[in-house]
Amino acid sequence: MRSLVVSALLSVTGAFYLLSNGVQSASAGTLYNGWNYSIDAFGDGSPDSALSSIYDIKGIAIKKDGGKVYVAISGNTLLGGMEKDKAGGTIGWGDLFFNFTGKSFADANKNGQLFGVHFADANDSGVDALGLYSGVKALDKVTYKDANGKNQTTTVTALNNGYANLNSYYNNSGGKWYKEGTQGDLQDKADTDAYYGNGNQILPVIGTGTKIGDINLLSATELTAQGINFGHFNANPVQKTQTKQKVTTILNNPQIFGFMFDESLLPSSNYIANIFLECGNDGVAIKVPEPSAMAGLAVLGLSAGLGLRKRRRGVVA
Repeated sequence: MRSLVVSALLSVTGAFYLLSNGVQSASAGTLYNGWNYSIDAFGDGSPDSALSSIYDIKGIAIKKDGGKVYVAISGNTLLGGMEKDKAGGTIGWGDLFFNFTGKSFADANKNGQLFGVHFADANDSGVDALGLYSGVKALDKVTYKDANGKNQTTTVTALNNGYANLNSYYNNSGGKWYKEGTQGDLQDKADTDAYYGNGNQILPVIGTGTKIGDINLLSATELTAQGINFGHFNANPVQKTQTKQKVTTILNNPQIFGFMFDESLLPSSNYIANIFLECGNDGVAIKVPEPSAMAGLAVLGLSAGLGLRKRRRGVVA
């Protein structure tokens, strides 16, 4: 019996080794208490000033349960945004993109094959209604009125006083922001170049798409009831203050937030999800393998172990 268990476990281990070395799941989100987590590098919020800490993403987590997809986000930026952008609006969260194609973000975006969630109604998204969208292309240009009332066209990140591309972000302040895991599961520059494209502009919000479903926004309390625990990874948001002339000002009062939507609205396969702040000062991506694929490999491994036991019995007989 002991040899059967060992054989089965070795088979399962081998199967999971193959899965873990696949393209989509090479750095798959960490599974904890039913949630897949991607923890962002800490202290990589930019610019190089006292305000950098309010643009620091801590992590993202996703789970499927009871026919719903739950998304939780931890970061020091408020859901409603922070400072003023060039158009007088706020600088806040972009939209969340899902990529099920197995291709790079650049290719999937070019072909309108992304899914996207517009959850922050104060951002510069090209869609108005909160919800889940299919056939998504990201917004590459935005038009706004300058101080003289004239229309100007620029990129979303430029409108939000941010970075043109990740190379600019990585090279700012002598490379201070280039840390391992600064994009979560996209661990280093080679990963981000391959996925977003070397030198391509940061695309934080939806440009066009077809709304296919609603979302329900969730508070930190509601997410805690669902088992979310960024504290396990020391990744809870942090309140930041600034002191000038002996006067201390609270810069933020961040809370974990998230949303849920019907699982049936998305394909059932591996995916990469990513989100940027509108300024491009931080971002995070998560790789999530399809649970049925993991279960299938486990069954395959156990079957191999049982088959080995049967063959050995035949030899003994």
